[in-house]
Amino acid sequence: MSVPFRTPEKQVHPEFARRLLQAADSNPQVPAPNEGRLRWFVEQLDRRGYKTSLETVRKWLSGMTVPRQKMYVPLAEILKVDAGWLAAGTPAKATGAQQRANIMSEQGAANVVAGFIQMDGGQVAVPQPDDRAAHDKSVDMHAIIRGAKYDLTITTLVQGQFRIPVNASENIILAVARDPDSSFGVRVLEIEWDRALESGKLENGAIVLSDDLSPWKEIKSFTERL
Repeated sequence: MSVPFRTPEKQVHPEFARRLLQAADSNPQVPAPNEGRLRWFVEQLDRRGYKTSLETVRKWLSGMTVPRQKMYVPLAEILKVDAGWLAAGTPAKATGAQQRANIMSEQGAANVVAGFIQMDGGQVAVPQPDDRAAHDKSVDMHAIIRGAKYDLTITTLVQGQFRIPVNASENIILAVARDPDSSFGVRVLEIEWDRALESGKLENGAIVLSDDLSPWKEIKSFTERL
């Protein structure tokens, strides 16, 4: 007896699937794959008056289909992310001047960390513009400290908040804050990913943390491994 030929499913919307998986994986309330994740989506949407099926959710997560327009807002609500980012990867817009200031602050913080690492005998390298793997993981720099290799994501206070990209979960995350008691003094802190998920909020594809530095371990030097 012959077996009917089955055409393999095609991933038509990989970018949407990637964002949806990022949001699900970064939200501690969402069950793990194969542990009730599909049913969780169905139940959460049903509570908000939106009917869907396990198979439909599976196709969203696999990139086979995308939700109807009216589904993006409730999906974003249950995942605690921005609807515009979920639908199209578009973050909330800052003004041109504010956007430039934010970029300069983040670049400055990365330069400070790189300088400290080098002063303590370590090595740093900035990913090349065409390094897709580093870009997808939000790696700001590669570092070698006491023979150990690290992928680092650097954040700094912008408008009283730290923002950590959701795809940086596998990196070492360092936050740079100016010390108000010293003109040029800064503090470098290591952000623990799991604790950041618990205490922060998801917004525009990033975990947003307050300016409270007390939960985080301060890095005094880079003479020892992280």
